[in-house]
Amino acid sequence: MTSPVVAQTALSTSAQTITPTAIGSTTSTQTQTATGAGTTTFNTPATSSFTTFVAPGAFTQFNTNTGILVGARLGADVNYNVSLSATGAGTGGYKVTVNSTLEASIAVNGGTPFVLGSAALSTNCNGGDCANASANNTVFFPSSTPNNRRAGTASAGGNLAAFTSNPQGFTFLTQISATGTTITNNATTTSGTATTTARLTSNSYSLTYDYLNFSTPSFTTGTQTTSATASIGRVFRGSTATQSFNVTNTAASPTNTSPTSLTSVTGGNAGVSTTLTSLSNLAAGQTSGAFTVGLNTSTVGAKSGTFTYAMTDTPTVGGVAVSGAAGMRTTNLTQNVTGTVVDRASPSFSTSSNDTTTSVNFGNVYRDAGNQTSSALTLANNGGGAAVNAVLNSVTTSGGFTTTLANGLQVAASTPQSFTASFNPNVGASGTRNGTLLLSLSDVTTGMAAGTTANTYSMTVNTTATVWDRANPQFAATQTGRTQTINLGTVFAGSTASANFALTNVADAGTNRVATSLNSINTAAAGNFSTNLAPLSSLAAGNTTSNYTASFNSTAAGQNNGTFVLNMADVAPSAGIAGAGSNYQLTLNATANVINHANPSFNGTTVETSKTLDFGTVSSRGGPVLLNFSLFNIGDTNSAGLQLFQIDGPGNALFSSNVSPFLNLAGGAFNNYTVTLNPLTLGAASGLYTLLFRDHAPGVSGVRQYSLNLTLSGTVFDPVPEPGTWMMMMLGFGLVGAVARRRAAVTA
Repeated sequence: MTSPVVAQTALSTSAQTITPTAIGSTTSTQTQTATGAGTTTFNTPATSSFTTFVAPGAFTQFNTNTGILVGARLGADVNYNVSLSATGAGTGGYKVTVNSTLEASIAVNGGTPFVLGSAALSTNCNGGDCANASANNTVFFPSSTPNNRRAGTASAGGNLAAFTSNPQGFTFLTQISATGTTITNNATTTSGTATTTARLTSNSYSLTYDYLNFSTPSFTTGTQTTSATASIGRVFRGSTATQSFNVTNTAASPTNTSPTSLTSVTGGNAGVSTTLTSLSNLAAGQTSGAFTVGLNTSTVGAKSGTFTYAMTDTPTVGGVAVSGAAGMRTTNLTQNVTGTVVDRASPSFSTSSNDTTTSVNFGNVYRDAGNQTSSALTLANNGGGAAVNAVLNSVTTSGGFTTTLANGLQVAASTPQSFTASFNPNVGASGTRNGTLLLSLSDVTTGMAAGTTANTYSMTVNTTATVWDRANPQFAATQTGRTQTINLGTVFAGSTASANFALTNVADAGTNRVATSLNSINTAAAGNFSTNLAPLSSLAAGNTTSNYTASFNSTAAGQNNGTFVLNMADVAPSAGIAGAGSNYQLTLNATANVINHANPSFNGTTVETSKTLDFGTVSSRGGPVLLNFSLFNIGDTNSAGLQLFQIDGPGNALFSSNVSPFLNLAGGAFNNYTVTLNPLTLGAASGLYTLLFRDHAPGVSGVRQYSLNLTLSGTVFDPVPEPGTWMMMMLGFGLVGAVARRRAAVTA
């Protein structure tokens, strides 16, 4: 049969605006009661339906400015009055089925309504009247599983045709069927027809919604902070320049607060960076792991940038995310990043290149106290205008080399510092001297970011010098001084004498000594001495000259002295030497004692080389007769002694003498001697003594020999005369007496 006209029962209701006041699940309930009879008669078997709805605006508007609507569910209690009247066999055996479809929509914050969902309710009546039958159900949209409920998307299925034409409100579409279904009654199956009367008496329905707190993303715990500044400070190029930070969901109630997730990162530039690019479902009360912001340290200069992190609510119910929740909020976290990238120091000994090693050769230098030599050097910082200062931490020296650098010296970029490396040659031995100046520097990190590590720099000045001892000219004979005396001893007047001497430049073991030169010889006080010494351009250390000669030309007797002054000087190496050379004076004293030759003589005043002793007539009966003579060495204290070394003669046995050889008869002295004639043989007697002499001057060359001749003569007679002799004697005596008498008479 055809369906009857649908009876539409209007239910009184009013539009409702819901403003949640509590976080969590809240239920709003309304009961609608039919105002008319609302009875519809159906002839069975038949299926018919009618619709009742809530006026637009009921349960439709949510104000969610204080939270997030994450889910809703509709509960309904639909009451019917259904009566049956059967005809024919099988009375009471009919089944009546009531089906209802529930549909709903919601608008949030005045926005466009969206489908909440739809669901079916049903109940059965078996035979007789089904008075006050009801269909009860709680409908979740879109799912009956709480963890899957959400807002914003309609579920599949359900009759939404009427809903779409009346989108704001709740719609009930009720279908009643009495189909004449065959039922079992006391094991008897019957079929027939019946009249069904249905009445909708009331609807009770409720809207339950889940409401969450907004998330409160923050850079800090406790009070929400949405703006932060990472002041990284000054850092070095190429270093890691970052600061760590965390994001916290600071909501006080983790259970009913939405998590938050990073949905976008904007801002920044090539000079700054961030590692916060992804963050999902940060629950209330939780803090993220550490993220960092940093500077791009590949280039120097001031760096700044701002990152905006869009943190959006990502609500969950029962731990499961709810997409499309109403009223979700996005909070922007703003992070400013600032800092400055600078270069490290670049200490160098050159402003044009990076030299951490340099060499200083001080060349040749005399080893004298106070003869310090210096060399100017430069300590630069080639790090460029953006470089930090370099600070000198320590200086280590060796080998007698020093520097004016002091610990704590700072060298700014492009502002080189001058310093000197010095050498004191008096420290240590002569020779090649090597040493080092070891400089330890580091970056100045004052004002740099915390944790910045300074680089250290080692710099080396390799130093060398050749240290020379001054010349040490001496006379080779002594090597202990610069004065030598040459004693030519005693020489005879008119002769020459000489002695050799040599010059040396003494080289002590382990020394490095310069050569010496003989520039001039002062002979003003040389007297009768001379030398073949001539100027000498260079006498190397350790060398000795060929022998030189000091000569003497004797003239007058006596002590002779002479002095030669040798003017000598240092000879600098061919490459030159630091410091003035020294001059030296060597004194050569010469001395000689000049003596005259001996001068033998029989006379003390004049040279008498021959002498005759005449004994005259000597009686043979008178015995020996003596005559005296003397031997003289005519001269003085400046004369050589006289040595009688040989006596030849006399060649006649009648003569004898006490003269004998002697060694040294000093000048001006004499010896007395005798010669005896022993008259043993009558007649004339003669003899000759030859006396051989020589100079007595031991060690003196040029000794002369001399001879003196002593001639002897006499006559030996017998004293008894012969007769003729007696006659002559008597006549002689008589004559003498006569003369005497005559003289006496004359006198009277």
